[in-house]
Amino acid sequence: MHTSDTKKQKGFVILFAILVAAIVLAIAIGISNVAYKEILLSASARESHYSFFSADTGAECALYYDLKLDLFAADANTAGPVNNINCDGLAGYDVFPSVGSNNEVVYDFLNPNLTNNSSFEIDSTPPGGVTTKLCNHSIVTKHMPVPDPNDPANTLLETRIDSYGYNIPCSDLSTAANRRLVERHVYVHYYENLP
Repeated sequence: MHTSDTKKQKGFVILFAILVAAIVLAIAIGISNVAYKEILLSASARESHYSFFSADTGAECALYYDLKLDLFAADANTAGPVNNINCDGLAGYDVFPSVGSNNEVVYDFLNPNLTNNSSFEIDSTPPGGVTTKLCNHSIVTKHMPVPDPNDPANTLLETRIDSYGYNIPCSDLSTAANRRLVERHVYVHYYENLP
């Protein structure tokens, strides 16, 4: 009778050990799943930061050429090409205006040296990381005259800057299955007195 009780106790110990192992395994899988999702979230935030950096750089470049150098004409009759745009520190290129609806003058920064209707690429090197290229596409739109929101009797020059930043090189934008692509858009809108 003594051997029968011992066999029952051994069977219970094995069952208890399997139950404890299953609980520990379930906890480990749960913790691993949470850690994996945190890694994906932090990578997504990093890629979003790169895209915003590229979009912000494009907007700042367009603002520099507009406000500091005053190179974008607002009158559709006198608008001409803007020569030697250089936002990335490389060779400059010319930007040609087009007249849109309502007599808007649109300056689309299209660099002939890049693919996919792009303006420029920025070299980005995170601390301790590898240098990558970030793509940008910027557009400046001038529209005149528009009524002053504060004084309807006065007319103003309206300027709109749209800058699209991407976390990948311009050559990779055409890849339809690119799951890493993150786009951010910086929009700048301001009014100036007519010259």
